[in-house]
Amino acid sequence: MGIYIIALLAIVILGFLINPNNTPKKRKIYLIIVFGMLTIISAVRSYKVGIDTEQFVNAFKYINSLPFINSFNVRYEVGFVIFCRILGIFSDNIQFFIIAISLIIMPLIGRFIYKNSNDVVMSSILFITLNQYAMYMNASRQAIAIAIILFGYDFLKDNKFIKYVLCVLLASLFHQTAIIMLVLIPLR
Repeated sequence: MGIYIIALLAIVILGFLINPNNTPKKRKIYLIIVFGMLTIISAVRSYKVGIDTEQFVNAFKYINSLPFINSFNVRYEVGFVIFCRILGIFSDNIQFFIIAISLIIMPLIGRFIYKNSNDVVMSSILFITLNQYAMYMNASRQAIAIAIILFGYDFLKDNKFIKYVLCVLLASLFHQTAIIMLVLIPLR
């Protein structure tokens, strides 16, 4: 709990020091610092943080212990399996796995806030206080899927529906429930 309070204090203090909502350059600097900090915290955490994290770490080890063709017989979506296999080429270290997940999720969340929020300080505060940060460190497959959907949101806003659909399909390879985000196209 202490790390969340420290992160919140840093977010607020940086908000006062940088005053990021004045210019796009300050917004970018602020979010790089804030989400850089949140990425580091997420990346160096123990695999014991979160109930599901240990399960995903075990899945990472198990998937990489199987012959390639058999790794697709596990209960996880194909995107997650391929992700684990690619990471396994470079290292079987579980901290490497956690770092890789953090390096995907947190920067994409920061990017989404940069592009879609009028108040990046408040959005950063809400990201932590509404428990999204903690959830994203726990539910890795869902968090990767959400981050991919948020990346694709710009395509939806710009009426680039094929690119948005591709993002949704990619996200659904990590968590099948992401496919529901196709409903945003007619709702747009």
